[in-house]
Amino acid sequence: MQKYSDLVEREFGISVIDTHYYRPNLASSHLISHENSAVFVDVGATPALPRLLAALTQKSLAPEDVTYVILTHIHLDHAGCAGALMKACPNARLVVHKSGAKHMINPTTLIDATISIYGQEAFDHLYQEIVPVPEDRVTVPEDGEIIDWRGRPLQFIDTPGHARHHFCIWDADSKGVFTGDTLGIAYPELQADPENPFQIPTTSPVGFEPDPLIDSIERLCNLKPDYFYLTHYGPVKVSETSVAALKEMIEVHETIGLEAAGNHELLKEKLLELYYQSLEKNCPGFCDKARLESAMSGDLELNAAGVEVWLKRKHKS
Repeated sequence: MQKYSDLVEREFGISVIDTHYYRPNLASSHLISHENSAVFVDVGATPALPRLLAALTQKSLAPEDVTYVILTHIHLDHAGCAGALMKACPNARLVVHKSGAKHMINPTTLIDATISIYGQEAFDHLYQEIVPVPEDRVTVPEDGEIIDWRGRPLQFIDTPGHARHHFCIWDADSKGVFTGDTLGIAYPELQADPENPFQIPTTSPVGFEPDPLIDSIERLCNLKPDYFYLTHYGPVKVSETSVAALKEMIEVHETIGLEAAGNHELLKEKLLELYYQSLEKNCPGFCDKARLESAMSGDLELNAAGVEVWLKRKHKS
């Protein structure tokens, strides 16, 4: 995994910053440096601010050199630091999906929804203060729109499935896509083969929709990228085998949810078994189930909740 981080930084000016959300190697921000300017893609939660600013210094850049702060979506492990970072970077514009922009301008509903999922104590620890972003500093691109950033085109692609306020960014210069959560998660400790990354779906509460998610994945793959830049975690080589395994897991989530019949703990067990079988199929003997469960503990809880919420919504319609 590390060699791709080194490669994209050396060749394309893309640095991976560990935002230390919850634990190390769980969530990242990507800093693109180009022509004495900078762009952040996803920024972690507010406690990540010193790390983001330190990354600029390491690149001999100043906060005034930041042109854009781009959010793939507004879940706070991706977007919580946006307001604080914008305050520190006076020349930056926030680029966010049209369905998420109002929640960055006035984050009250976003804060309340996050507290309802995590609780007040966890919210205070993980997110601290959520700073509003002035409306006149917010840019909302259309699907397919290209921003010409000092000669480096960045194209925005609407990618529902994880959330309806999600887009991904195609960076033609590096033949890479900043995927947010659309291409799932690939934690470094669960990777055995850099050429075939182990990617697991992330099925967030409220937003998960399997069919649109698979459509979004296929749309991104049609770009023929070389790399996916995952917020969870860092750059991975695009592998047809890995993408096929990811889509297969997404498709199975409905069956597993129905089998669990509302039993949350059983659903978590079934999801763990699904992920373990996929890992064993592609990397036999690399990781035992206990190690996988430890790495995925928080994700199992959220993924189970996401499947349950989606099934309830589906059967009401």
